[in-house]
Amino acid sequence: MLNVEEFVCPELRLAMCHVKEAIRIIMHCLVICRSLGGSQPVDLKAVVSELFDVEYLKMNDSQLLQEVERLVEKFSEILENNSDKSGRAQLVFNLYTAKNRKQSLWNIFVGSDEKIVFEQWRIPVAVQPLNRYLNPADNLREEANLQ
Repeated sequence: MLNVEEFVCPELRLAMCHVKEAIRIIMHCLVICRSLGGSQPVDLKAVVSELFDVEYLKMNDSQLLQEVERLVEKFSEILENNSDKSGRAQLVFNLYTAKNRKQSLWNIFVGSDEKIVFEQWRIPVAVQPLNRYLNPADNLREEANLQ
């Protein structure tokens, strides 16, 4: 991957209940920033976050919204399934252009299009472990502090 511009974001330290919303906001921001200035007009909609005190833009494209939600669910599922281990994961968002390969017998196996990555975003996420106490009131206070 030559000539790839790489952006590494600072690590996000989040409670598990905030992972989906944070990744959703980041993905919509990246998609919108990279789609502005294209050949087609972009239909945007302002959205207020359910968990954070922030307003962000997202596109009114149902296919794109489904794809972002699928990615958010998949990333959250990976973090939930590995939370007993390190509680860390990294979201990698590649921007690429498709290029037709030269005609070859190998195209049967590898496909006729080649994806050439020109920009890559890396977003490391660490889930903050929830401290558990014997007293239920202390558990509620801990959860409130994470929110």
